Amino acid sequence: RYLRRADLASDQVLLAGLGHAPVDALRGALKRAVERGTLLEVETTVAGASETVYFANTAKGRAAVKSIERGGWPDELESAARPNVFAMYEANIGTLTPLIADELRAAEREYPAEWIEDAFRAAVSLNKRSWRYIHAILERWHTEGRGEGSRSSEAERRRYVEGEYGEYIEH
Repeated sequence: RYLRRADLASDQVLLAGLGHAPVDALRGALKRAVERGTLLEVETTVAGASETVYFANTAKGRAAVKSIERGGWPDELESAARPNVFAMYEANIGTLTPLIADELRAAEREYPAEWIEDAFRAAVSLNKRSWRYIHAILERWHTEGRGEGSRSSEAERRRYVEGEYGEYIEH
């Protein structure tokens, strides 16, 4: 696992939380993390352009940095580039209209790219090929959290037994 500086700098949710000069704050935070030894920073060339990539300072991260320094990895980095939201829409749902394009741009500003990609994947796996469905997934994750697992049965029980109408339930 790695982070690209370009991905971090284009994450609108991250930048919104970094104050009035978000790009400078991000640059400073990454610099301090590298100086502290939390992250490893390496420069590489991907598709003819210079790219700064960060790895966690773990055994795997150090091995990846060594591999890049020896000339390996750029092909993997290039192929791992995230598809943009418009390409995902056209590949999974259909023709892009100007109205949908505006909604996709708004979603890019509001949600992390990883969430959007995961929401597309979740919808397509259920054969729900609709932007409304994908947007509803994103809104739910935003309000309730992503909740990587399902709710526990105890929490589910309490939701109904102790909720708004709990006084009407005999148990």
